[in-house]
Amino acid sequence: MGLTNVWLQTAADGRVRTDQVTGIGAHQAPAPSGKPSRWLLDVVVPVSTGNGTREN
Repeated sequence: MGLTNVWLQTAADGRVRTDQVTGIGAHQAPAPSGKPSRWLLDVVVPVSTGNGTREN
């Protein structure tokens, strides 16, 4: 089964295609006063480092 047509919506970076995800981690965020705590997911995707020029 391929996941090429499935996307994850992130709060900060928009959408991530699930076939590009290499890892997912979860941790519980602290609860604000009087409210329930929430779970946060960290999605790991492979990215190249650098910007492709010799100067940097």
